[in-house]
Amino acid sequence: MDTTLEHSLYEVLVLCHNCTDGTYSVCEDFIRTHPHFNLRFLKVDNPLVNNVGAVRRILMRWASQRLLDDNGYIANTDAGTVVDRYWIANFLGYVGSGYGLVCGLIKVGMDQIRGNAKRTLLHKQGYFKLRTRLEHEICPDAKNPWPRHAHNWGPNMAIRKDVYHSIGGIPPKGF
Repeated sequence: MDTTLEHSLYEVLVLCHNCTDGTYSVCEDFIRTHPHFNLRFLKVDNPLVNNVGAVRRILMRWASQRLLDDNGYIANTDAGTVVDRYWIANFLGYVGSGYGLVCGLIKVGMDQIRGNAKRTLLHKQGYFKLRTRLEHEICPDAKNPWPRHAHNWGPNMAIRKDVYHSIGGIPPKGF
């Protein structure tokens, strides 16, 4: 399967928000060694940008301003997320389908998590699965059959530009 995309079809935007891990320097180094890669990055160290909702709002607004085609999509994920190598290729299957929003599942890597944190995450995942199974039994949906996603996350979604604008963008939520 060839998953190579023409550079003119995409940009990668990175918002370095109060970073202490050298992300901005990594972006600078990457663009120096890969000058044809469409990477844009912005550094924000502002106390008013104090949560993931504010960061996501800035980044999505920036992406929508850069995207020229109203039928184009803004796909996003969060820092620290490791996407599947076919993430974009799989997403491209939805382009032209009429869907204005595509959300995906995020699987939490449990290898480094221990103790109460791991137990809490396992209980939460179990709860979501049971709740979703109950929803499926009460209100089956032929377009979203079992096993359906227990929950969707902002860090793994793509939204068509016209839909993003029609809903007024992303509200400045604190979480």
